[in-house]
Amino acid sequence: MKQCCHNSLHSTRSSIVLVSFLTFFSRLMGFIRVAVIASIFGGGGQADLLNLLYSFPNNMRKLLAEGAFSSGIILVIDYSDSHKWKTNTVIRSISTVHSLFVFLFVFLLFLFAPTIVPYLFPFSSEKLQIAISLFRYFLLSIPFMALTALYMAVLHTRKDFLIPAITPILSSLAIIACILLFYKLLGVYAMATGVLIGGGLQFLVHVLRVKQNGFSVVPIFRVKKEVLTLFWKNVRSPFLIALLFVILQQVSMTLAALLPEGSGAAFTNALVIWQLPQGIFSQTVITVFFPLISTSYAHKDEQSTSKAVSQSLIQIIVFMIPSTFLLMFFSREIVSVVLQRGAFDHFATMHSATVLVFLAIGLFGVSLFRLLQRIAYALQKRTAVLFFTIVAIFIDIVFSIILIRGKLQVAGLGLAQSIAFSVVSLFFFIYLRKSLPSLTLIPIIRVFFQTIIISAFASLFLVLASFLWHDYWVQGSSFHSWGYALLTIFFFTIIVLGLYRYSGISLFPPKKDI
Repeated sequence: MKQCCHNSLHSTRSSIVLVSFLTFFSRLMGFIRVAVIASIFGGGGQADLLNLLYSFPNNMRKLLAEGAFSSGIILVIDYSDSHKWKTNTVIRSISTVHSLFVFLFVFLLFLFAPTIVPYLFPFSSEKLQIAISLFRYFLLSIPFMALTALYMAVLHTRKDFLIPAITPILSSLAIIACILLFYKLLGVYAMATGVLIGGGLQFLVHVLRVKQNGFSVVPIFRVKKEVLTLFWKNVRSPFLIALLFVILQQVSMTLAALLPEGSGAAFTNALVIWQLPQGIFSQTVITVFFPLISTSYAHKDEQSTSKAVSQSLIQIIVFMIPSTFLLMFFSREIVSVVLQRGAFDHFATMHSATVLVFLAIGLFGVSLFRLLQRIAYALQKRTAVLFFTIVAIFIDIVFSIILIRGKLQVAGLGLAQSIAFSVVSLFFFIYLRKSLPSLTLIPIIRVFFQTIIISAFASLFLVLASFLWHDYWVQGSSFHSWGYALLTIFFFTIIVLGLYRYSGISLFPPKKDI
């Protein structure tokens, strides 16, 4: 049994490389999608409508699919495999119940949209009717998102990371194509059309891949009570956690809608850029290590569990701390070369860049918190996850309400998030440490401080480059500005990697440790 866990550990290096590589291209397409939206719709009223309203189906995906249900599905499939249950029947049962729930939920939201939208998005009266109509269009994508994420979790349990990592490109391509081809004809509804087409394509590809793995997607209406009981037991806490995060995100979007025009677009644009290292590095580490930690713990292999936890923490440190420094010291340049073109002007760039700086302060803290959540799920510490999440969200909302009233305005939302999750993640880690007595802290602490020093030193190059290549970014996106920006990021990365090598820090789990 231990040998099985060690074999899984050996596969983490290749899994991390594969998922990171594919996710990079996926996020790159997401970047292009955001740039196209900004170029066509600018940073004002129409951009506020699209960015704030599109946040709702994304939040529903986190609630009804990724954050909650995927964790529950992985744990249930691990249990069914170890107890000789018919895994195919288990997956079909969960898929059927999940689908019925999602369709009913979307139907009710669609029906009561005129009542719900004014409370969620307090736009002016001239924008409200368009907002309600767009809201309904975006709702139709939720079933595709939910079922895609469910099948994605199934593929993860079979160490099949290829399709889940690459299919988001289809969604971005569909949105980009529809905006470029139909925005003159459909206006803001061109993006809604792309969202529906992209969601349908992702769902179709995942269905085909799941069937290739030997699973059936045909609904089964004679569901075993034991399956649903086990699934609800594993999904209950993640669902409540996801619900809390959705509430937090929606509070942020509602507060942004109350601020001056362009605030919503500035916040969501900064959030998309901030999420790039989250999606490439943080989510990759979580995706690869969560099934590994869960399986090791299920087999009662304490040594492998502690080793996997230690490696996951180190991976978060070595990837996310340099990313934090890069976004903090290079925010104006990144926003400018990515977004500033067409209707997106210099003022919109500075607005989004300011928000990005304050979000970046908490990049490592948020990444650590999300990893600790998954570790706690694997260790069956669901109540602890709920407690620390409630505390973090409460602090976030209180600070958001206070900070947006001052000079920071929408940037206060970013600073509030950074403060809340950075502080609470520290106490969360201290709590989980008690459940892992064989977890050695010294290597983790050493890498943490080494990485901070290395990243701070590399950031001096960012400051120097800004001084030498004075204001090249002000004119916005061009081959010239892209060249300078990419060259700067390249040398920053080379400095970090060189100092990592000199300090003995490995980007991936060393073979000798696994």
